[in-house]
Amino acid sequence: MPAPFPVCSRPAVPDSTSAPGPDATPEELADALRDDDAAPEAARRLGELGAGARSVVPALAAALHSARPKPVRLAAARALEALRDEAEAAYVALERASASDDDEVAGAARSALNSIGGGEYT
Repeated sequence: MPAPFPVCSRPAVPDSTSAPGPDATPEELADALRDDDAAPEAARRLGELGAGARSVVPALAAALHSARPKPVRLAAARALEALRDEAEAAYVALERASASDDDEVAGAARSALNSIGGGEYT
């Protein structure tokens, strides 16, 4: 006698802690910034995109928030530093991060501010 209800297979749910694949768009990488485990790698990859990451700079700026884990904030600051002029929209967030109690985060934010220009941050 057949089962009263058909057995259906469900598609696998993607692992929310893994970074997007190698062909991920900047938007997909920006979405990954919300996941504390995937964010450092996503930020690093965004930093490598140059002008291609300009549209997602606000997501990198949000990743600098003091409530985020240190590895996320460091990766976001370093990505913004790598983006240089493309990261101008993150200037205020970087200024806030440059006053962080964590010396490493503050230093990375100051370095990013120096790469963007507009003043000398030490």
